[in-house]
Amino acid sequence: MKKILIIALCFSFCASSLAQEEVFYTLEGNILSYKDIASSPKAILLLWATWCTYCRKEMRELSDNCELYDDIDFFYVNLGETEVVVKRFSDALDLRECIWQRILLDYHSAITGRFFVIGIPIYIFLKEGKPIHSSYSIDRELIEKVFGDEQ
Repeated sequence: MKKILIIALCFSFCASSLAQEEVFYTLEGNILSYKDIASSPKAILLLWATWCTYCRKEMRELSDNCELYDDIDFFYVNLGETEVVVKRFSDALDLRECIWQRILLDYHSAITGRFFVIGIPIYIFLKEGKPIHSSYSIDRELIEKVFGDEQ
C-alpha cells in the first residue's frame, strides 16, 4: 500500500510540475501558456539562447525580415536565461518590435522536453497545435512547403 501511495504522489507531483513549466513570460511581464501558442492555426517556434552563435545570427536575420512572415504566428522561445540577459541581448542587437514583442522566456527550458530538442537554434512548425515539422534553418520556400498551398 505504501508503494502505491508513493508512486501516486510522485506521479501527481511530476504531472503538476510539468503543467506548471508550460508557462512562458514575455519581456513585458505577461504570461503565455503553451495552450495559447498551440491555439494559433499556423505557428513557428524558434528555440534559442543568447550564448548560441547560430541563434544570434538567426535572430538578426529574422529581425531584418520579420514582415515577410506576417501570416504566421512566430514565437521566439528563449531557453533558460533571465529576463535581464535577454533584454540586454535584444537591445544590443537592436531587435525590431515584431521580434521583441514575441520573445518568450522559458526559464526551465521545459519546452525542449516536449519536442525532444537536442540542438539549437531549432524551428518547430505547428499547425492547429500539432507539430508537423522541425528544421535548423528557415526560409520562405520551406514555410510554403511545410504549410502547403495556404500561403
